[in-house]
Amino acid sequence: MLEIMKKFFAFCNEKERRQFKISIVLGVFKAFFDALKIPAIWVMLKAVLDKNVTTATILLSLGIVVLGVIGNAVLSYSSQMLQTEGGYNTCAQKRIEIAEHLRYLPMGYFNKNSLGYITSVATNTMENLADVATRVIMMVTKAVLASAMVVLMICIFDIRIGIVSIIGMALYCVCQVESA
Repeated sequence: MLEIMKKFFAFCNEKERRQFKISIVLGVFKAFFDALKIPAIWVMLKAVLDKNVTTATILLSLGIVVLGVIGNAVLSYSSQMLQTEGGYNTCAQKRIEIAEHLRYLPMGYFNKNSLGYITSVATNTMENLADVATRVIMMVTKAVLASAMVVLMICIFDIRIGIVSIIGMALYCVCQVESA
């Protein structure tokens, strides 16, 4: 998995690589806003268990949830725009590089291999890379970071449940490494 990510980032230009890295950082903050549901639930559960549900408690819990939803929406939009631009621009640049390279091939090469076929294969492959590969790489990276953020938030509220979550995440990682 890490090897594939290294190859993907090596494939990208510096500008697009920076866009993807910013998108990952925004994904970490998005995970924080996703994890804000946990404190909101904790506030309400504590109030219910203490039999002290007040308007202020409800508004505090609602405020935490609304902050999480708004932050999540803003960061999702920004992150996805960076991913889309980065993926498209990377593949557009690679298409130009291929076209430049094809200009200098001996003309006899195209007698055996159709230029249209070569262009079609390159274009379709680049389009798939821009659409699918970029999204998959970024989603997997953000999922790992989001899981880590949720585990961290759980550890803040209850270390015992957090330790169980850490053990579960470690077992998952070990199983993934062994299956690869």
